[in-house]
Amino acid sequence: MGTALSASSSVDRWRPTLPTPIFVLGAIACGLGVGSILSSSSSDLPIVTLVCLPIQIGLFLFLSRYVMRRGLALSVWIGFAWIVYFTVRMVFTQADRGNLNENSLVRAAGDDAFVWAWIVTTLGLAAFVLGVAISDGRRPSTRSVPDFNTKTLLGFATIGLLGRYAMVFGGIASGFIENIMSLYLLAFGALGYHAVTNPSVRRPLYTLVGLASMVGIVTSFKEAAIIPIAALAIGMAAAGFKVGGKRVALMVGFGFFVFLTVQGNRVAFDEGESVPIYMGAISAFTDYDLESGVRADPDRGLNDAVVDTMQGMSRRFGGVTSIIVVYERVPNDVEFLGGKSLWQPAASSVPMLPAHLDLEFQVLSMGRYFTTTFIAVDQEENASSQAITMLGDLYLNFGNVGVVLGMLAWGIAIGRLDKLVSPTSATRVGALVYLGHILIGVERNVAYLFVNGAIRVMVLLLVFRAVARWGQRETSASRLVHAGAA
Repeated sequence: MGTALSASSSVDRWRPTLPTPIFVLGAIACGLGVGSILSSSSSDLPIVTLVCLPIQIGLFLFLSRYVMRRGLALSVWIGFAWIVYFTVRMVFTQADRGNLNENSLVRAAGDDAFVWAWIVTTLGLAAFVLGVAISDGRRPSTRSVPDFNTKTLLGFATIGLLGRYAMVFGGIASGFIENIMSLYLLAFGALGYHAVTNPSVRRPLYTLVGLASMVGIVTSFKEAAIIPIAALAIGMAAAGFKVGGKRVALMVGFGFFVFLTVQGNRVAFDEGESVPIYMGAISAFTDYDLESGVRADPDRGLNDAVVDTMQGMSRRFGGVTSIIVVYERVPNDVEFLGGKSLWQPAASSVPMLPAHLDLEFQVLSMGRYFTTTFIAVDQEENASSQAITMLGDLYLNFGNVGVVLGMLAWGIAIGRLDKLVSPTSATRVGALVYLGHILIGVERNVAYLFVNGAIRVMVLLLVFRAVARWGQRETSASRLVHAGAA
């Protein structure tokens, strides 16, 4: 009988050197210097932009090339998400502040709000990088992690995917169960790693990935449609599979198609129109304005359609809007929460505990609170749930100091996890995908990230332990069979 374990490969150890903290502390000092030397007049915004933009890009490159020296790491993915949600989006928002589709508070915000946003996002990223460096995240853990065989992984993928279908189409809403069922992402990543050297795995793997992606397309959930394919791609990349230009173009094209399909169906639903799923991508491009979410001008030209589509995609990463809205209203209209939105949503997720506490926040996600308190204050019927972002949540509780200290602590925690899931084997790569699916979400609130991340870490440790024991028993039983046959 086959075993669920294989020997772990030895890995080199790394110890942090002096330039790491010196570089990051220098970036923090530079950001603080910009904040203290420059006033908040309109003439300072271009200077702050020119200073902070290269610092943030430099911090990300420093994180990926020096601190971690690899791209497949939770900390590097979070750094990239930060650049997309805050750095790049800041440039677009700043250049198009009069856009009528932008939040009214952002349109009315003075240059001081954008100066603050540049400085606080720079300090937050620098603190995160410093935390990762302190945790020594580059050096893999010496703890043994069982490397599952393909049969075990296909079992995980099948059971997890069936559970996912049951939850979606059976109306089952449970964050805890969803975190367990999401083990199919671990399986996809690990099987992708195996598929590079074991072609027999590819057909069942590609079939399962396609079925998982269809869940997102059918339910108009972009993330659910793209993540399974991303898990497969990450696993294959970790095994050394070379992705040529054609394959990259194909993946980018598929992601663009998924976005158009899902977004087109969403806008059609909001407009009270019925569009077949397979026509969603065409309707999104020809009939609707994806930036504003309404039917487009029938006389719109091709260039305008392309621009509207690109702007609609960029607004999916609107972290800057969230933090400026929070800055404009806290503490003038909304008082600092002093940690309530950090621990109370987490406490609300513990069974039976909320009954003994007087909780102001009784759900894990802060989306509805942020929408009704900051985005749509006078629209009680508004059922949307907007993302506050991790940075906005930290500022809402403890201001600028909370952002720096919170991101420092987060960097230390992520760096420790990077040690556990260093991509040195198929199972570690799968674990990296499984954790990364939740932890790279810088647009989410702190409690949501912490609780779901903690659940997934515990699930991983339990699965590792259970399969390791099963594998040992299987090996022992196999030996007894062979001994009897002899």
